[in-house]
Amino acid sequence: RGCGESSIPSSLENNPYGLDKHTRDLDSILNAEQVEKSILVGHSAGSLVVQSYTAENPGKINGLVLISGSYDLSKTFKRNLMRRAMLGFFPLKQSFLIFLNKLSNGKDEDYYPDFSEDRFREIEDYEIALELYTHHDMERVKSMNALSRAIMKWNTEDSAKRIQTPTLIIHGENDFLVPVKTAYELHEMIKNSKIV
Repeated sequence: RGCGESSIPSSLENNPYGLDKHTRDLDSILNAEQVEKSILVGHSAGSLVVQSYTAENPGKINGLVLISGSYDLSKTFKRNLMRRAMLGFFPLKQSFLIFLNKLSNGKDEDYYPDFSEDRFREIEDYEIALELYTHHDMERVKSMNALSRAIMKWNTEDSAKRIQTPTLIIHGENDFLVPVKTAYELHEMIKNSKIV
């Protein structure tokens, strides 16, 4: 849905990026491939999709793997500074651009664009962050913006508590986007889970 090589929804009305739609997409893929039983792996926002699917279809899932997962990305991201930096709670300064450039290619080269360019004047701060991240045209950025707004409304706390499927939670202690505390909260919610 609007990421990578997939088509951009023709309209961003009616929330084309709702969790229910992603869950149905996963169901459609598994049905089209005639998969009767599976082990699902979800990373980051994908962890919410597989949690939702597993809670709704427990008989179809043999196991679940959640990598850097969450149950509420809005709550998760309120906990970390990187999100606040990327979404413009403080201005993107030259030193931050140098940090991003070094992070991406290990050099001081200008991998990221100059934000004084006219094409950035009409968009919001978080759209600039998406432009940085995606290096796509503005229609793709608007689609990614709609996705990021929708994801911030996803919540799988009730779904996680209903999951009985054996679940492996993998989370790095130094994950700077999703705090490790979130993994332990998920572990408490999913009774048949193990955390590593």
